[in-house]
Amino acid sequence: MGDGKPKMQLRLPAAFQVQRLPLRVVIITALLSYGLQLGAIIQGMPIYVIVGLTLLPWVLVFSFEYIWKYEHYGFFAFFMAFVLLQLGHLSEHTVQISQLIATGGILAKSHGIFGQLDLETVHVVWDSAVWTGLAITLYKFSHNRWLYVAFFFASAHEVEHLYLYYIYNFDHAFYLSGGFSGVLGNGGVIGSPLLRPYLHFFYNFLVVVPMLIAFVRQTTHAYDQYLARALPHLSETELVATTNRLQRVIARPGEVIVSENEPSDRFYIVTEGEVSKGAFYVQAKPAAGSKCERCWRFTEDVGNDARYPTVCLRCADALEAINFSPYTAPASAMEPQA
Repeated sequence: MGDGKPKMQLRLPAAFQVQRLPLRVVIITALLSYGLQLGAIIQGMPIYVIVGLTLLPWVLVFSFEYIWKYEHYGFFAFFMAFVLLQLGHLSEHTVQISQLIATGGILAKSHGIFGQLDLETVHVVWDSAVWTGLAITLYKFSHNRWLYVAFFFASAHEVEHLYLYYIYNFDHAFYLSGGFSGVLGNGGVIGSPLLRPYLHFFYNFLVVVPMLIAFVRQTTHAYDQYLARALPHLSETELVATTNRLQRVIARPGEVIVSENEPSDRFYIVTEGEVSKGAFYVQAKPAAGSKCERCWRFTEDVGNDARYPTVCLRCADALEAINFSPYTAPASAMEPQA
């Protein structure tokens, strides 16, 4: 039995939900992904092939969803994709650290999932892209203080990789004889107790964690752009709250979206396609009942309480609550009014 109190329901913010594609497409994609993964495992394929085939079916789903979200949420959609990619990058470093622990620190056997990409050129290109992406995100959301923390560590990480890339290409002998450690790695230019794989894991950890915090904070400012254009008078708080109550509706050609005789309990914002309005009319007619002299509503229960003959029952209860003295109404007061 319930206690009579409304139950709280946990609901993801709208921006976190799959909104572009129907649920059946997501389920089919998940089954296909699992099937490819299982097949690759049975075939004894390398781990990078297994992971690649597992992720492959989700590429189209992610692409369609990202395009839709960018149309509706603007740059916030880029931030979301950026965070997801960085989480994937951190996962790669986490796997590498796990491999190092499992192999007793043998780096030759610890290159993460996609070991073929463990190259200085790939590292510097990826981290330069991360640094640039964070700089743009910081420009767009300059009020978000956690982005400054992420950008600081991303800058330090970028310096590390620029240095490594330089000596790898222009002083390869030094690179092979110890320059591989970089700037802050154990035995590097400045040095620290951390060997290079552990150092770069912590670099990424110190970039991703403040990015995640910044993203969660930014979510409280994310709202649908179509809603903002349709209702420009709403405040940001109201836009965010209303966005989280929006539901996507797909209407087929020729389908009636709303008709005259249906109750109007919602409104629609057309984001794709066109709609046409059919002919309808609104006919005014006298309200049933009499006009309550207190609330001015026309209702059929005016005069039902003999103590207060010129008001409705709701107003009669209110008058009784304040101990208002009963009275007698003139005869003309009980005549229906148009």
